[in-house]
Amino acid sequence: MYLSEEAALETAKGAVRLIVLMRIAADPVARAWSGVGDLWIDEDAIETESGGAAYKGTGQIAAMPAFEALINGQMGRLEITVSGVPAAVMEMVDAAIADVEGKTINWGIAFLDSDYQLVAPPLWMVEGVLDELTTTREPGSRTVGLSAAHGAVDRRRPALAYLTDADQKRRHAGDLCCDRMALYDTGRTLTWPQWK
Repeated sequence: MYLSEEAALETAKGAVRLIVLMRIAADPVARAWSGVGDLWIDEDAIETESGGAAYKGTGQIAAMPAFEALINGQMGRLEITVSGVPAAVMEMVDAAIADVEGKTINWGIAFLDSDYQLVAPPLWMVEGVLDELTTTREPGSRTVGLSAAHGAVDRRRPALAYLTDADQKRRHAGDLCCDRMALYDTGRTLTWPQWK
């Protein structure tokens, strides 16, 4: 993780507040942060709105998993629950559920100083695809939950290949490797290797 020099200096003082940012690339774009009120984020590589945009405060994050560094084509899943959501935000979420599922979602972190101002631009850490967005209303509590996949979410498993003479000849014309496959019994289980 690469922090800017300003953020590193402020964190060394020990008086910064860590916040989490979320941006869903829907139409219109959904923006939220882990605090109260609106927070202005300037234009950068992720926030493409000319002149910046306001992120809506969502309240306290009830469950936030650790961000994983995924390598070698791995895929991960993030499940996030936000509680204490204002009624107006709940209505916006309910109206947008069908429009945001399957859209790109970005998570980032930023630091606020003692005056609740951004110390440095956000550090965008994870990009994924939003799978599911849910809302829960209980007496005295409003909760929004989301589930998103990140990492190699667009990978596909190759189709199954069968070791038959016709399939092998389609792949490599003239290959006689599988010409005796039709003689094998389809109900037989071959155990390999056999250790004696």
